[in-house]
Amino acid sequence: MQRLMVTILFVVLSQSAFAEGWGHLEGEIVLDGDIPEVRPLVNIGARNIPDDSIVIDRLTKGVANVCVYLPKVPEIHPDLDKPKVRPVKLSINNLRYDPRIAVVRTDQQILVSNDSNFSHEIHTSPFVNPVSDAIVQPNRNLVIFYQIPESLPVKVGSDTHPWMRAWWLVVDHPYATITNKQGKFRIEKLPAGEHTFRVWHERTGYIDRKLTVTIEADQTTRLRPIPVLTEDFK
Repeated sequence: MQRLMVTILFVVLSQSAFAEGWGHLEGEIVLDGDIPEVRPLVNIGARNIPDDSIVIDRLTKGVANVCVYLPKVPEIHPDLDKPKVRPVKLSINNLRYDPRIAVVRTDQQILVSNDSNFSHEIHTSPFVNPVSDAIVQPNRNLVIFYQIPESLPVKVGSDTHPWMRAWWLVVDHPYATITNKQGKFRIEKLPAGEHTFRVWHERTGYIDRKLTVTIEADQTTRLRPIPVLTEDFK
């Protein structure tokens, strides 16, 4: 009976700490200025290969594919201890990598699938993890695994087709995300307190290297729109 009471008390205290110690973050990255003209990268036959390095919503001027992440791992919410999606997938098709950018945790594998009819090269440029340089045969897969977090997103490219590019943001925690097509982002279940985020885009580099945010327990902190100047994309 005494052991049961101790267990119940522990559960109640754990639930109380859980309820009081975590909050959420929302924000958006917006263009300050005119939307730049984005021309196709190359024409293959009668098909244009679009430039995915700049994706801006014409209605809201929200900037897609911006990384928002903590450079160091904080206390992790129990619900987020393990990634929900395994593995992270990168598809090679139509002379492009898809998705353009993705968050990869150090306990996730990356599955590269060649969904085209001919062989493709994949060449990665990490800072601390081993470099991958391999040929992926048609309808075959390649598995890549990073065990160490990276301070900046890892470039994925092809020496044969230089316009083909993707990025992997490699982290050892769940507090990293990519802005959607409207430039919005949300990071859930952060520990309450002050955090310093990095905000990065492949064309501009750091938009903000030290975005300091205070997270309050049981609250959603909504940031003012974070601007990016048009000239920063040129």
